[in-house]
Amino acid sequence: MNAAFHFLEVLVITMGALIALTLVLIVIVAHLPASPLRQVLAAVAKRIGATAVVSLLAAPLEAIPGVDTVYDVAGLVFLALYWLSIVRAIAQAFRPDEAAARAGGLLAHAPAREDPQRTS
Repeated sequence: MNAAFHFLEVLVITMGALIALTLVLIVIVAHLPASPLRQVLAAVAKRIGATAVVSLLAAPLEAIPGVDTVYDVAGLVFLALYWLSIVRAIAQAFRPDEAAARAGGLLAHAPAREDPQRTS
């Protein structure tokens, strides 16, 4: 029995350390300028919030006999699709945008195009 409590103690300490590291990451990323990591963190935060809302709504709906089954299935499908869409959100965050690339200096050496119809 002592070994089981020791395992739980290690598990709680590890979870506390992971939560602390996550909070430090959130603070560091929040102070970064517009970066893909910030967009990924926002996408993950939105999904965690949606999961919390679905789980909070599940408790009162469990008392209604027919609705609880429908809600369980619909909530599961919604969360599965929403969490799988994070791949698309991450891809969009890391996709180079021409305006952002210019602002970042990646296209600073590209010659500016002259508009032939523009008269000065």
